[in-house]
Amino acid sequence: MMVTLESYLRRDYENERECEYVDGELVERTGGDTPHALLFTVAGCWFWEHREDWQIDALSSYSIWTSPTRIRVPDLMIMKDHLREPIRITPPLLCLEILAPEDHHDVLFPRLNEFLAMGVPHVWLLDPIERLAYTYTANTTNLVDTSRLSIPNSPIHLDLPELFARAAI
Repeated sequence: MMVTLESYLRRDYENERECEYVDGELVERTGGDTPHALLFTVAGCWFWEHREDWQIDALSSYSIWTSPTRIRVPDLMIMKDHLREPIRITPPLLCLEILAPEDHHDVLFPRLNEFLAMGVPHVWLLDPIERLAYTYTANTTNLVDTSRLSIPNSPIHLDLPELFARAAI
């Protein structure tokens, strides 16, 4: 569905699901199956539980302006600056995406590249089915081969075995 940026910003369109804005088109977000939803909830709770110790904000469904014609909505966004922008224009510290069955490489990787291009220093990808974690850097996914996914020189981390155990069906 084609809409103007102004209509998107006013949410002045007929669509029941939350959408992203990509070059004039509404793009539905993926997700919705049980493994995705469980891991999404558990990861969000993990960061929320640590927010005071790590001095972070952990937010879901927060729009981020990745380019003049694109507004994306990462699964989770971690911020250290505590800014409250209506649509995030300041790069967050971390964008975390959780794979859904309908995620395809030709859609997912350009999206992750947009986060990097706008200045997001850390992009993580979690696979709830295979129970794997990846870091993402310019067109490369790197499998995390330890039990801990972390931001260097920071206490911010995910304990992967615990996270995946909490999200078990």
